[in-house]
Amino acid sequence: MHPQPRIRIAIADDHEFFRDGFKNAIESSFPEEVEFVAVATNGSELIEAVASASPDVVLTDIQMTTLSGIEACRQIKNDHPNVEVVAFSAFTDTTTIMSMIHAGAIGYLSKNSNREEIINAIRSVRVHRPYYCSTVSEKLYGLSADSIMTVKKTKPIIFGDQEKRVMKLICRQLSTKEIASEMRLSAKTVEHYRQNIQEKIGARNVVGVALFALINQIVSLADLL
Repeated sequence: MHPQPRIRIAIADDHEFFRDGFKNAIESSFPEEVEFVAVATNGSELIEAVASASPDVVLTDIQMTTLSGIEACRQIKNDHPNVEVVAFSAFTDTTTIMSMIHAGAIGYLSKNSNREEIINAIRSVRVHRPYYCSTVSEKLYGLSADSIMTVKKTKPIIFGDQEKRVMKLICRQLSTKEIASEMRLSAKTVEHYRQNIQEKIGARNVVGVALFALINQIVSLADLL
């Protein structure tokens, strides 16, 4: 059996002490799993680094000089949609959280997160599963529908039974391959359903799909237990 390739990571933070200390701590703790392929001090450098280094996962601070993590995330997701972005910030207010989600981030970690939570987040988003630290998750569940997502529409959004089932499985954090196995469909068909759902609701990624499904009671929390 061939070993799994290491997860390629880019990190951006304008505080050298934190940035280098974090990188060394994660690399030394999980040397077989991760490889830091780029280090940036601001959003502009991060965008250039992603283009040249092709990471799997980006960990970015939000408040940075030159260009914020929010703007950098938005551009990275536009130019490199398969690269997953995780916010890594001391700011966990709802406005900042939602700004990152709307920009395309699939994960959010507090700088108080420990090493195990950080590596779990990296593993999760590498396979395109959302990951939020407990502090952020609690705030997301407490938000109102209006504050999370505004969907402009001229007629009601109608979902087929299969689309609703895909949404439920997305909320359970299943990957496309796992959803395909559960529904006995091809991965290509599942991707087609997912793209249709995102287009209908104006979501940028599966995080938006999950939030929309929960807020609009297409999926209940009881369904996820």
